[in-house]
Parts: sequence; structure tokens; C-alpha cells
Amino acid sequence: MKKLIVIFMCLVICFSFVGCKQTSNIKELSDKKLAEVVSEKLGVPDETGIEYSVTEMFYWDSAERYYKNVDFTQNGEKVAGASVDPYTGELLRNIWEYDSSK
Repeated sequence: MKKLIVIFMCLVICFSFVGCKQTSNIKELSDKKLAEVVSEKLGVPDETGIEYSVTEMFYWDSAERYYKNVDFTQNGEKVAGASVDPYTGELLRNIWEYDSSK
């Protein structure tokens, strides 16, 4: 009987980690904090004329993870942005670094 309980508990633990989408135990970063983290990674300067926008959260099926798009604009034009992990700020795709020469 003990062996059966141990096997059952192992299956429960394995099921909770394997094949699941992201767990909700980790809180996502606020939009402001996410923009701060991403701006540093993309080299966006701390200028008052640069604004940010953060989209709602999306699920990326092929990567099995969630993401948000963070874009930075100046005078109405996009100057940097990326699709990022909303929990860690990790840059995932569509990465557009800030170019100071423009």
C-alpha cells in the first residue's frame, strides 16, 4: 500500500511539472517594472520623450510560455521593443534594440 501511495505522489508531482503551461505561483511584473527591465536590456535611454506601452499577456503555443509585447516610442515612432516573459523580463523574440544614431 505504501508503494502505491509513493507512486501516486510521484505521478502527481510529475504531472504538475511536465506538460503544464506556466504555473501561477510566480507573479508577473507590473507593466512599469517590466518596461524598466526591458528598457535597460534594449539600451533605451531615460529620456522624458520616450514612452512605453505593454500589451496584454499572450500564450506562445510552440514555446509553451506566456509573453507580453513591450514597445518604446518617441515622437510617435517606434524606437525599440520586444516580446518578453512577463514574469522575468527575459527577451524572447521580435527584439528591436534602441539605435542612438537615429
